[in-house]
Amino acid sequence: MAQLVDTFLFDLDKFFTGGNSWQAGLYQQIEGLTVDQATWKPAPDRHSIWDVLIHINFWKQYAIAAVRETDKPDPEAGNWTLAPADADETNWKKELERTRRMHEELKAIAAERDEDLFDTEKKLSNYIRQLICHDAYHAGQIGLLRVMQGLKPIE
Repeated sequence: MAQLVDTFLFDLDKFFTGGNSWQAGLYQQIEGLTVDQATWKPAPDRHSIWDVLIHINFWKQYAIAAVRETDKPDPEAGNWTLAPADADETNWKKELERTRRMHEELKAIAAERDEDLFDTEKKLSNYIRQLICHDAYHAGQIGLLRVMQGLKPIE
């Protein structure tokens, strides 16, 4: 089972940092963006890259809290929280750091669960594994928002 966990951790990193054969990794899509690029929206009622990133981080935080059996954030209040009104470089860097921290914490949890991670009867284990799909979906949205701004796609 340890080999399966190692494979999952490998995939988790590849979908975060890149090199997964399908698309640019989540962190590749966001690192180096300016605040203006991160907050740009194709229309007023649409999400920005920053909004999408907050959403991704929220659900990782939720999964981590569920596994750790600590207080989970409220899904209705936090699911699609918008970028802060005082969007500046400091706040953007904090969100980027939060993204890295959530990724590392999720990896630690996956490693702790060991073979439990692959027990499909355990809802939390399924939830942890399926976060790769959630993040990959939203990384694709971020990639599209980058292209819509005229930014070069990440290869």
